[in-house]
Amino acid sequence: MAALAGIGQRLLGLVIGSYGLFLTDPGRIVAVFARTGYLDGLTASEDAAINLSVLASMPLLGALVAAPALAAKRQLPALQSPREWSPIRVLDAFSVGYVVLLLGISLGSLPVHHMFTVRYLHPLYVVGLYWLARLPAVRRVVESQGRALAAATAGTALAGAGVYLGVIAAADLVLGESVQVYALWALTVAVAVLAWAVLATVRPGFDRAGAVVLGVAAGSMAAYLLVGGLSLFPVTGEFVLPLSRILVDAVHYTRLYGSSPPF
Repeated sequence: MAALAGIGQRLLGLVIGSYGLFLTDPGRIVAVFARTGYLDGLTASEDAAINLSVLASMPLLGALVAAPALAAKRQLPALQSPREWSPIRVLDAFSVGYVVLLLGISLGSLPVHHMFTVRYLHPLYVVGLYWLARLPAVRRVVESQGRALAAATAGTALAGAGVYLGVIAAADLVLGESVQVYALWALTVAVAVLAWAVLATVRPGFDRAGAVVLGVAAGSMAAYLLVGGLSLFPVTGEFVLPLSRILVDAVHYTRLYGSSPPF
């Protein structure tokens, strides 16, 4: 019992300390979620700053700025007992609680050097996709402008990867500079997504514009991952993309089931 109490006290201390940063050190919160840039104190021996904030890693999340207003508009007029909640509202509440706990135990350790996509917060991106799917404005775009959305995504991914590689080569950018070029572009796109989401939530419509901004945001992420896998962050000389390691290892262990992998 004493051990459980100790764990509970430690967890409570982490949560209080993490959320206290919003008042005591808001700059750290901005660095985690909005703009990291170059971290002070990085020495030459620690290499370049390759840090990306949550928003720079996934500019699509800019649309979530419309979620609180939408939630208030829908739920405050008719508060219900949790026993009367629909299954989707229960899932909404669980996702919010999960993110609150995740941030509570992680924010105190962030930002860190080389937090490629904000270490410790990776599950946040999956939950963010769920929240995006819950936004009526996003669903309208997917349903009514599916082809335009797909075209914008694919076009941006293919053209963006080529342009990004060209900029890196033409300007002779080093690793940290290459990442920061993408970060600035991603934040610009995130602002466009944010503006569209607010406008489309307050005044439904603008689905064609939504297909463009959402497609550009998704395509920009894909282009960065392609360039990152091909040029910036190659894991080994064997694989084009780091994701290939997962498939190759799975096939390897399936084929050699019961035997030890070679060293």
